[in-house]
Amino acid sequence: MMSRGAPSLIGPLAVASIIFIIIMAFLFWILNIFPSRNIIQLIGISIMRTINAESMNESSTSVVYTISMVVIGIVSIFFISVLIGLLTTTLENKIRSLRKGRSVIIEKNHTVVLGWSEMIFTVISELIEASNHTRKRCVAILSNKDKTEMEDLIKERISYSRNIRIICRQGNPIDIDDLKIVSINTASSIIILDGSDSNVIKSVLAIINSKKESGQPYHIVAALDEYKNIKVAKIIGKSHCDFIQAEDFVSRIIAQTSLQPGLSTIYTELLNFEGDEIYFLKCKELIGKTFKDALFMSKKSSLIGLYKDGVVKINSPMDTIISKEDEAIFISESKESIKISNFTEDYDIKDAAINISKTRTRLKRENILILGWNDKIFKIIEELDKYLSKGSILTVVTDYHKLNGTLEKELKSLTNNSNLKYLRADIKDHDVLQELVLKNYSHVLVLTDNTKNIQEADADSIMILIHLRNIAEKNNLSFSLTTEIVDIRNMRLAKIARVNDFIISEKLISLFLVQLSENKLVNYVFEDFMNETGAEIYIKNAKYYIKLNEEVNFYTIIEAASRKNEVAIGYKIVLDEKNEEKNFGIYLNPEKSGTVKFSEGDCIIVIAED
Repeated sequence: MMSRGAPSLIGPLAVASIIFIIIMAFLFWILNIFPSRNIIQLIGISIMRTINAESMNESSTSVVYTISMVVIGIVSIFFISVLIGLLTTTLENKIRSLRKGRSVIIEKNHTVVLGWSEMIFTVISELIEASNHTRKRCVAILSNKDKTEMEDLIKERISYSRNIRIICRQGNPIDIDDLKIVSINTASSIIILDGSDSNVIKSVLAIINSKKESGQPYHIVAALDEYKNIKVAKIIGKSHCDFIQAEDFVSRIIAQTSLQPGLSTIYTELLNFEGDEIYFLKCKELIGKTFKDALFMSKKSSLIGLYKDGVVKINSPMDTIISKEDEAIFISESKESIKISNFTEDYDIKDAAINISKTRTRLKRENILILGWNDKIFKIIEELDKYLSKGSILTVVTDYHKLNGTLEKELKSLTNNSNLKYLRADIKDHDVLQELVLKNYSHVLVLTDNTKNIQEADADSIMILIHLRNIAEKNNLSFSLTTEIVDIRNMRLAKIARVNDFIISEKLISLFLVQLSENKLVNYVFEDFMNETGAEIYIKNAKYYIKLNEEVNFYTIIEAASRKNEVAIGYKIVLDEKNEEKNFGIYLNPEKSGTVKFSEGDCIIVIAED
């Protein structure tokens, strides 16, 4: 009985107390200790004496009375002590159980995060930002880590308001029974951060085998490292899951950013909830309007495409008629800030300031330097080659010890437009870097070494950045610099080192996962952005749209871009490139009535086919 725990002992203790009380009541009756009381009253006296041994205030001083009261007192002390001990033990066990995080939560429409990694802090931060735009929400985390440790780490790294509740539970994300702890069946979305691809796939299997009572599909998002695992993951996940291939996603952004400085800032702003994000919305005011007319109808939001007949079309043809079934795709601060004007306004478009060149701008030959080596280099070179003109040069410099003829041939097979060169050198050496950079490269790309641990690899990248900036300043060189940083915390170190370059990190993956958890259609938008055959984001010279030194509003810029079948979503001011407070000169989704005057080097941010 004792081995079953405290709760099983309370019942027998109560039975023993009742038996003792009845025995003492009959003893009082037989010995006639209280002659004027009946048996019921004697039971009451026995109960009171058992509960409170100090209430012996009767005038009787007989030996029998004294002995019976002493017996009751001793038994009372025993029973009360045992009861207090049992209750204390039960409460302690319950508190200990709660601290272990094994109790089932009772929530609906909450977000579940499975697993634990450095990305979780970005994920939670973004969910907090998302909750500021919408309703109160709950985030439930299930991980093998200790519950208290998880809570302490979150409190150290993140501050949040009462608008969001974060609940931590300890359990195995690939165990079907443990998934019940976080009420997986009633969750609105599930984000998997469970390390390796095999664990992600196991977690998906466990979730799907926990059949949803409503019969509706789960909304699961996860990142996979290996491209070959995407296919099997989609077979398993079916309509329940959206997967992103982390290496492919980051590689495409690195490749595009290395050619267009500032693009990573644009992607970061579109992916996080702190600035402007992508929203889908049906607008009755747009029904019957052409896509071009609709571009002007929201003062604080930028229309970028349509969700039509189940297909996302970014930068739709300007003469497309919007029907009542179509959803408009906006860049906006929040869904609530999307306000459509249903009447024609005077947009104050300055036609005289529009400068549309009819001639097609020829791509110039690029000379790109890639420093370092990791598994993403194959995809980066493949992507770069798609955007480069014939005769461009890609130079890879690395001290990677496994670089051999076979790998070199594999890399060369990925290029059609560019010529690939290799050099073996210590890229952390200042003299080596100076000799390289003085060859007038237009773009420099620094990759982290995945053969080292994360902190050591990031430290090497930051050292290279410091050398490159120093060399550029001393020799008055101008080149774009794109750097990959793995650990998000090291981004601060890079800034302390006064390296005001655009840094790519796994933060982008975390941001994308949260966006997908909020709206799975966002995946199709970014698939279009990342594919060279679709509509992509370009940062183009402003003088090909607007006459320089002419003050114009953003309506005029939209008109100029639309005449080239492009959608203007912002602009870049070259004088603010090194100013972090001004978002490195990137002004995304500006208010359309606001005015700007462009100078040499300023750019328009557009969505275009090429």
